[in-house]
Amino acid sequence: MQLNIHILKHLGITNSNALQALAEDINIQWFKASKVHVYHDAKPTLAKLKKMGLKLGLITDDYKIDLEKIMPQVGFQNFFGICVCGDTVGKRKPDPQVFEHALNQLNIRSSEAIFVGDRLDTDYIGAKEAGMTPILIRRESSKQEVAGVRSIISLKEGLKVLEVMDGRL
Repeated sequence: MQLNIHILKHLGITNSNALQALAEDINIQWFKASKVHVYHDAKPTLAKLKKMGLKLGLITDDYKIDLEKIMPQVGFQNFFGICVCGDTVGKRKPDPQVFEHALNQLNIRSSEAIFVGDRLDTDYIGAKEAGMTPILIRRESSKQEVAGVRSIISLKEGLKVLEVMDGRL
């Protein structure tokens, strides 16, 4: 919202009532127009993980205010026990403090946690540096594997990896 206000001021709109109303309208229109893509395996996998009694958390560089609008839009609002956003800790991935904050909120040790992310540079490395077991999701089988990096191409495949690892956690 603050970004919208800043842009509107830059455009010469100075009336505070108009600024607030226009900024809110921009936000509403943005979320109406945005089409957040949800992969077909996301909801069933999250539902299965939750049914298994696992603690689920989300770490994103998105802002909390945006995530609060996106989660109900895609039907994910009941899956995660915690959500750590880009403005929660004041740091962004791959900073280990972001991952450590999530671990503290979930009240689990890093050795008990698996982190699945789609970016090697921020998700995989950040989780690894925080002591978690990282898994890189490559979504397309054509994406090249990286030597020494545990990876999957679907969340369904991730469930199989979890079953194999279950004895170690």
